[in-house]
Amino acid sequence: MKTFLEYINEVTTNDITRRSNMHTLVGTKIGDRNAEKHLGKKTFTYNGQHVHVRDFKDGSGKEISVRHPETGKIVAQIHTSRMGGSKKAGHIIDTAAAKGLKGGMDGLYHHLLKKGAEGHEHGLTSIVGDNQSHGAQKVWTKLSTKPNITVHGWDHVHHKPINLGKKLDTDETHVSHSDYKGADPEEHEDLKHTERMKVVASYHKPVK
Repeated sequence: MKTFLEYINEVTTNDITRRSNMHTLVGTKIGDRNAEKHLGKKTFTYNGQHVHVRDFKDGSGKEISVRHPETGKIVAQIHTSRMGGSKKAGHIIDTAAAKGLKGGMDGLYHHLLKKGAEGHEHGLTSIVGDNQSHGAQKVWTKLSTKPNITVHGWDHVHHKPINLGKKLDTDETHVSHSDYKGADPEEHEDLKHTERMKVVASYHKPVK
């Protein structure tokens, strides 16, 4: 029986950053007049903080910034990659950083997913994590306890969801990071795909 915590602890840290050329603006002060120019349009608020969303020109993802309305400081920023061509496609979290964010990053993810479920243009229908630092693991663990949030694993070998907490054939679905690092270099290519485990979160509207 593999619990959520056991599973997410095995979602390994990825050495490759998909958007490695992007730096975070967290901690930077941006005045009201320049906010839209540098961060994109203010789309909604989160705990009294302004959420700005900018789509990348090629449609490949989003930059989501949270700005404190009084100090002008950027308190959180997220870069994503869209998983498909559809506007309803999920987004992989490439980079995420926060400092001084009211409500925490797990609360922000919950807010973005709720907006997506409500059909908001700049919300997220689902988020995907495959690059987990220890801090990110804590965020996902907290997110899994939020109202109306479903978090499941993804079997990269068989291309199907994994209901966490159910019995898994772990030898077939993935290998641990330590097994990958300890394997013969010639085996890395074969093991690479099984190591890339994912966690997926989505918001489901409560049934009235």
